[in-house]
This record gives sequence, structure tokens and C-alpha cells, in this order.
Amino acid sequence: MKIASPELREVRGVWLTLRLFLGAILGFVFGLYFVGTLHQTGAVFAKIWGLSFIVGYAAPKIWQVQEAALLARLRDGSVDK
Repeated sequence: MKIASPELREVRGVWLTLRLFLGAILGFVFGLYFVGTLHQTGAVFAKIWGLSFIVGYAAPKIWQVQEAALLARLRDGSVDK
């Protein structure tokens, strides 16, 4: 088993930090949609914040999949006009 070089570990750390930061921002924005519709209790806030963080963390991956599908359709010429 090889251990990653210090440079690779640093790049992985930066990637993970940026991904978590982006997920937190997107999750917070997603959570703002629910602010006025829920009771203002700590438990409800924690549930919505957790859901928002998970959705925000997954959003970049979802966008990548959608981009790949769109590019594949463009290459095949099967995009509806």
C-alpha cells in the first residue's frame, strides 16, 4: 500500500475543503426556502439544516452528471429544438 505524497494530500485537502464550503453555501441557500414555512424551533432548524447541507453537498455531482448527459446528447445530435 502506497502512502500519498504530501502534495497529493494537500490537493485532496483543498478539494475536500472547497467541496464542503460549496455544499454549505448551497445548503444554506436551499434552507432559506423553508425559513418562513416552518415553526421556529431548534429541532426543525436542525433537520432543515441537515437536509440542506446534504442536498448542497450533492449538487455539484448532480450538475456534473447533467452536464455529461447534455454533452453526450449534443455530440449525438439528439437535442430537441
